Amino acid sequence: MRLHYLDNLKSIALILGLFFHVAITYADGVGYTVKSEELSFLYTVFVHFIHVFRMPVFFFLSGYFTALTLEKKGEIFFLRSRFSRIVVPALLGISLFAPVESYLQFVQRVGEFSYINFFPYFFTGEFFLLSHLWFLYYLLLFSIIYLIIKSANLNRIAIQDSIPSLLETKLFFKVESVPYTLWTFVTLFLVNLLFTKEDSFLSLSPFHFFYYSVFFIVGTRIYTKRILDLILPKYNELLHRSLWAAFSFGVYLYLEEIDPYWMGIRFEPIPILYRIIHIFLESSLAWNLIIITCSLAKNYLQFQNKFTSFFSESGMCIYLIHHPISLLLGFMFLQIELNMHLKSLVQLFLVITLSYLFYIIISKFKITRMVFGMKITKDEELITKKILST
Repeated sequence: MRLHYLDNLKSIALILGLFFHVAITYADGVGYTVKSEELSFLYTVFVHFIHVFRMPVFFFLSGYFTALTLEKKGEIFFLRSRFSRIVVPALLGISLFAPVESYLQFVQRVGEFSYINFFPYFFTGEFFLLSHLWFLYYLLLFSIIYLIIKSANLNRIAIQDSIPSLLETKLFFKVESVPYTLWTFVTLFLVNLLFTKEDSFLSLSPFHFFYYSVFFIVGTRIYTKRILDLILPKYNELLHRSLWAAFSFGVYLYLEEIDPYWMGIRFEPIPILYRIIHIFLESSLAWNLIIITCSLAKNYLQFQNKFTSFFSESGMCIYLIHHPISLLLGFMFLQIELNMHLKSLVQLFLVITLSYLFYIIISKFKITRMVFGMKITKDEELITKKILST
């Protein structure tokens, strides 16, 4: 049976990205390419709350659907799907949409400069930036690694048994998501001993790469073990998880202020204690909110209609286009004298309207549907197979 609630949850997480990239422009204490002169702590709270679980949800669901696709459709279909749904859109995004963020950074540093003149420099290396497309980059790497492990018949050792069998008991699934939290905490802490949030190699941040890899791996494992229903709490458990999430988020916000991840770990009693608590709360929050949102989605979003199908099918296109639109609008609004909250609402309205209008237009043409990674008809699939076979 198709798990429509997971598709719908993924659509909601994507839409939250539109809100996130508008709000971060007005968030105090959060770095971003385009920043308003007038900032508010309310936007800061919103941005941190969305950020702490939105990308973990994406990678968790991506891992789940990766394992599902590979098992149900086989390796050939999986490779074709990864190529058409990740590689092609990523190349399109890097060519057309990623340069926008680099260009705005450049303009704010040196003054007015033609985008046409800047565009060639983007690919020279000095100004190259994946921008929001880092997600597709990481997802492609995770998919390749998982496929290699699966093909080498090492999946059982490397993934299924990566958590001690003691944690496979029913007791494990009835308590808090402690094992997954601990796994995530240990991974991130060990990586943070060597790398900070700002370290990057080949457009890859070790700090984020290993952190998000845990959510992806757990997603594949949960599908393989058929244990998704076991980790979803009942109604009476949701309240306790929500209360813990609310409390831990308050402490997490404080630690984000005094112990930012761009600072390396200081091996002194108080600073290292702050970092340990900081990483543990981030891990705990992510897993609690994943479990809470999955449970709520299962209870209330297990359906499909034209409305949900529209948001599901438009996902990749909206993901690719909304960020450059938000950046450009935010940059334009820097020059406009207007109340901050009204400005953010207008910007959000325009980002949503322009993004979905763009999708509606390009979805009418086969070639644009293909390059934007949308689902294609049988005729279009035959064309893709011919391209891949050559």
